[in-house]
Amino acid sequence: DDGTLWCGTEAGPVRIQLRGSRPEFVAYGARSGWKREEGTINRVRAIYQDDDGNLWFGGARGVSLLREGKLITHAVETSGERLVSGIVRDTSGDLWVGHHNGGIFRYAVDTLGARNLSIRLKEKIGADEGLKDGNIRCAARAHNGDLWFGTRFGGAVRIALNAGRIESIYHDTSADGIASDWVNGIVEDRRGTIWLATSRGMSRLTFSENRHEVLSVRTLSLEDGLAGDGVNTVYEDVNGFLWFGTYDGLTRYDPSAGMPESVAPPIYLTNVIVSGETDRAALSSGRAELGYDHHSLAFEFIGSSFRGEGKMRYEYMLDGFDTMWSAPAVLFSIFRTQESKVNL
Repeated sequence: DDGTLWCGTEAGPVRIQLRGSRPEFVAYGARSGWKREEGTINRVRAIYQDDDGNLWFGGARGVSLLREGKLITHAVETSGERLVSGIVRDTSGDLWVGHHNGGIFRYAVDTLGARNLSIRLKEKIGADEGLKDGNIRCAARAHNGDLWFGTRFGGAVRIALNAGRIESIYHDTSADGIASDWVNGIVEDRRGTIWLATSRGMSRLTFSENRHEVLSVRTLSLEDGLAGDGVNTVYEDVNGFLWFGTYDGLTRYDPSAGMPESVAPPIYLTNVIVSGETDRAALSSGRAELGYDHHSLAFEFIGSSFRGEGKMRYEYMLDGFDTMWSAPAVLFSIFRTQESKVNL
């Protein structure tokens, strides 16, 4: 709140504060308690400020707390990699630690003193508890108390503590999926919208009034003005602007402007196939009269767009045959073999 910035480096946390027009840099390295094994790098992979203003950092040795200019490190209890890549505290004060390759750990914070830190393991969240992927990349807490974790292969994970439920939100080929299962960053903006920084764009999740159901998923990508599709992090500033850090640059986004409108492109019928052969007369006139023995019928079509062709999904309905529109799908043709009166 005072304008201080914190950055994670390979040598430890760095505080950046403006003094007039010039930035002041303060590094918290080995002398401050950020230690590393000989010949290794202890990169800061997570930075988190809790409700009490305490600063927590995740690295290769575990989770660290900054107290009076010194870092106190707790070597987390894991048989795998100790690298911490996600830190968050729930509304009861418990500390949740996500590992780069080891799942999620929940700790009770017993002592949080000026020079000492005592945390006690309460539970581990892994495959047996419903976690689809233990390769954690980030963590966040929503205003309703839900905890969110991003994973490398399993999309976004929501832990609803009040309901005792773990839910995963995946990428799929339908319009309902997030952009990618690799989620590097998560933030809930002041409007209650969840934003996921993925390896293929920024996905926006909107929810039902009770927050139980995801109503819609929309994705911002390079074609919408994002600096790059690979997004490493997302941050909401004090003015409500969202900042997306991508592999190719930084993007500032104003959520109040709304998402770019999706305009359906024109659809062109490119082929009519009757009993395995192209019906050029039907293709040129848009009308066909078929005999009773011509019951193998196929249509080929395509949408024309200079923007977002990879996101296009098609719905179809044959008048006189189908009673409702099909589900959105990636396809360019439909095929019918049953006898029916069809208006083309």
